[in-house]
Amino acid sequence: MSVGLGLPIGDPAQLLSWARRAEATPFTTVALLDRLVFGNPEPLITLATLAGATSRIRLQTEVLLAPLHRTALLAKQAATLDLLSGSRFTLGIGIGGRDDDYLASGIDLRTRGRRLDTQMATLRRLWSGEPLSADVGPIGPAPARPGGPEVLFGGFVPAALERVARWGDGFLGAALPPGHMDGLFRQVEDAWDRAGRTGRPRLVAQVNAALGPQPTLDRARAELRAYYAPHSYTDHVVNGLLTSGDQIREAVAAFRAIGADEVMLYCWSPPGPGPGRAAGGGGVPRRVAGGRAPFGHRSPGGALQGGAARRQALRQAQREPATGVRADPGRGRADDPGHGGRPRAGCAAPGRGRRAQAGRRAPRPPRRHPFDRLLSLPARGGPSLPTADHVLPGARPREVSDELDRPAGSGAREAGGPASAQVGRAAPGRSHRPRHGAPGPDR
Repeated sequence: MSVGLGLPIGDPAQLLSWARRAEATPFTTVALLDRLVFGNPEPLITLATLAGATSRIRLQTEVLLAPLHRTALLAKQAATLDLLSGSRFTLGIGIGGRDDDYLASGIDLRTRGRRLDTQMATLRRLWSGEPLSADVGPIGPAPARPGGPEVLFGGFVPAALERVARWGDGFLGAALPPGHMDGLFRQVEDAWDRAGRTGRPRLVAQVNAALGPQPTLDRARAELRAYYAPHSYTDHVVNGLLTSGDQIREAVAAFRAIGADEVMLYCWSPPGPGPGRAAGGGGVPRRVAGGRAPFGHRSPGGALQGGAARRQALRQAQREPATGVRADPGRGRADDPGHGGRPRAGCAAPGRGRRAQAGRRAPRPPRRHPFDRLLSLPARGGPSLPTADHVLPGARPREVSDELDRPAGSGAREAGGPASAQVGRAAPGRSHRPRHGAPGPDR
């Protein structure tokens, strides 16, 4: 099994140093997340820069929010990066779910799933050398890999897993401990078989990690909270940060046991001046999967940089209460953002009687994120991460933000696997991979 490295976004100027050092180690992949309304560097441009500074290590988006991109241009960019990197590029794709990203791009958030399906049909056609339409010819260059770069899909919901079988080469799972990730892996394999695909899907898991003194860990948690807040699962992600070599090694072993082909260790908080620099904050253990990590006890340095928006987000994250709920004076209650400042059902607004509110509609409760539904389901048999209270081990920037492509409440059981299962034998044709649990009635 391979181990890759998710690059920290706190100081983009240091990414070349991180990539070069990772290139000199057994790490197999370096990856970057994607957001629009955030302080991260644009991933395709950045990975193209890193491709010129490396020759062996793979380059991956984790994940690119494809619906925010123009399809024809994305086809050209991805094919160019695959060609110039010598087929070292993996296009990790997701849909995201943050309103501000879609508002900034002028794309309707509600159509993102359907838009991605249409995009994938076009991308595969263009990468095969076919014309864009009857009026527009092919869009080159031809990628180094026939049919286009390797494509991994991230997400929690059945629609995301079906895209792997229809359009992709594998699945990228994040934010779930191995006991729950096992269910998603098995569902991807089942969808692959139903689609009549040959071979097997590539399965990748991601966890968040940071090592160093307490100030470095505090900064890493602040980075995580700024990136993922405000969501109901933010605390799970922050509390699940792996902060010791033993935790990371055990996590890698646990994901290997459920059949992961690669584990991505996503690093947070590049160290600033002071103790964090000497202690290697934001790095990874000296030995992971039998090789030296790129930084040992020392990581690329540099003070945290970024635009005013990023600094403001970090300050806000550090001021947030432990619940991770962002207080908003423009809303009705800081601890109940779903009410949006409107009176609760059955409660009279100040200065108004109940009769005046008789015709008012009760506010809709906040939509439950698929991530929360998955956590509410029992984990499948098998190892779990060695966190103190089995909270989430971390998330891939990219897919914890995935929202449902279907109405809330549908597909919740499918997303988490059966409620209970016995350890069974591997399915025909999959003797190379362990299966933790026999197929249940909902698979």
